[in-house]
Amino acid sequence: MRNWLVGALLGFTALSASAQQTPELKGYAGGGAGVSTYQEFCDGVPPGFECDKDGVAWRLQAGYFFRPWIGLEGSYINFGEAKVPAVLLTPPPNTTPLPSNSDARTQAYVLSAILRAPLGPFGLFAKVGYGAVTAKLTGSAAVVDNTTGAITYFSAEARETKGQWVYGVGATFDFTPQWHVRFDWDRTEAQDNINPKYDVDAYTLGIGYRF
Repeated sequence: MRNWLVGALLGFTALSASAQQTPELKGYAGGGAGVSTYQEFCDGVPPGFECDKDGVAWRLQAGYFFRPWIGLEGSYINFGEAKVPAVLLTPPPNTTPLPSNSDARTQAYVLSAILRAPLGPFGLFAKVGYGAVTAKLTGSAAVVDNTTGAITYFSAEARETKGQWVYGVGATFDFTPQWHVRFDWDRTEAQDNINPKYDVDAYTLGIGYRF
């Protein structure tokens, strides 16, 4: 019995020492890619014109958890681009406007507070942050001369950067103590000086590393 107790105590001591030698991993970094949606962006488009409100999104993030459930995260989010029809509103005399496209792009640099619920290897989190959101619209249009048939092209650009709230939710799955898979949904509001304000969403899936 004495040998059994000594062995149990030694085993417990070894496990305790091992746990003490394994530090809690509080920092992390990672990135992901997915799709974006420009909400209400195509609502005012007349019938017969094509409008694509979905794009390719990607993000990079790094953060630090002060406690297992609360932390601070810095991120760059590229919300991709949407395509909306463009027509020259005031064409030159004796010309007819031709349909063309404009590209809308949105990106954000964000600092967020993040709340996490660790559930074993799974984790759920919510975040709210504030940052610089840049919306850019690059438009092109063309007109055809009614007499000669010659085509003239025009281009314009509108860009605006404003402080905006960015918020979202997500989930993680740890497949090693350091590496995890991460899903994010992010939303913000953007305005490019031409279109009314619009919401834009990003849905991304990526990988992260804790240190």
